[in-house]
Amino acid sequence: MGGRKVSRQTNGGVLSNAMTQLGLAITFLTTAILVIGFFRHRQRRLAFYGLAGLVELLSAEILVFAGIQPVAIYSTPIVWTCYILLADATVLAMRGHSRLHDAAVCRGCTTLNSTLVGF
Repeated sequence: MGGRKVSRQTNGGVLSNAMTQLGLAITFLTTAILVIGFFRHRQRRLAFYGLAGLVELLSAEILVFAGIQPVAIYSTPIVWTCYILLADATVLAMRGHSRLHDAAVCRGCTTLNSTLVGF
């Protein structure tokens, strides 16, 4: 049972670079489609907590790529909490009602639960 390492590098990482570019292109295309759909079907402005979630999401991503340790270590619960806030505010702006906005008691429970479960 030799301890031989298998290298997964293909042509100096060309394949992985192409796949990363493809993944980024698909992500940006999907985001563009969702943003266009939001502006076409929007009935009201984005709620404050949605804007706060978006700002926090962008800030967290910058801090993760900068390697700031507390944020880099706990990035998943931080980012998912931001996604929940942003998605709920988007639904509220498009439909006029949403889960977090309509159920004030559940809002705190959901946010607390999603944050604590991630840690």
